[in-house]
Amino acid sequence: MKITHIEPVVVRVNHRGDWVFVLVHTDAGLTGLGEASHNTNDRMALASIAQYSEALAGEDPTRIQALWHRMAKRYDGRVAHTVVSAIEQALWDILGQSLGVPIRALLGGAVRERIRLYANINRHVRDRAPAGFARAAEQAVAQGFAAVKLAPFDEVRSADQPRTGPRAGWRAGVERVRAVRAAIGDEVELLVDCHSRFDESGALAIAEALADCRLYWLEEPLPHTMPDALARVTARAPMATASTESVFGIEAFAPFLTRRVVDFIMP
Repeated sequence: MKITHIEPVVVRVNHRGDWVFVLVHTDAGLTGLGEASHNTNDRMALASIAQYSEALAGEDPTRIQALWHRMAKRYDGRVAHTVVSAIEQALWDILGQSLGVPIRALLGGAVRERIRLYANINRHVRDRAPAGFARAAEQAVAQGFAAVKLAPFDEVRSADQPRTGPRAGWRAGVERVRAVRAAIGDEVELLVDCHSRFDESGALAIAEALADCRLYWLEEPLPHTMPDALARVTARAPMATASTESVFGIEAFAPFLTRRVVDFIMP
């Protein structure tokens, strides 16, 4: 069995962006599916997919580790890493199909029969006022979700250098979180994504400001590239922390697994 080509598929979601998928086709008629969504960098993702399609044509799709190392060394950068991850997903899909088993069986078997989901309402919200977030959260709960996540800190830009302590822009974000908590009540879990927009002191200030909102987790309060500071925030924050959604490769996860940098790993 050989890879013939890799096909990108772009699915329009809403005004805030698309979902990007890859289909890895083989000469045996098996096709694997993986996701390569990366914010709004569709053009870069599509270019990267085209490069990998050319590089992997004719290769055995079941040699997953060998192909992964080849891909990871060929290109660098977050978009390329996202595409590599998507292709690897598709390769596991192909292997499972070829053996007639689900992917979970190839990875050691199922750990649980059910997985909890949350509704990420951020890109759905057009009205960015607190009431707009609250309405979107109520809609998610009405659809059956028992957990809701939002990214409320629109006014805080991660590009600001250097990162500073508390600033006026945070107040609007805190009000959005409070509005959502009031709308969904105490029985629904609430998660907040900070998009790595704060430094250590700012992250601690935000954690304290949101303490009474009973968060399930505070996500990416500061960049994962600051593990020591992130560990200190985790130790002091009144809620759980989550991070590593931008970390790529087993080796890069090692520091987060050998000590309590965060409470939740997001591979």
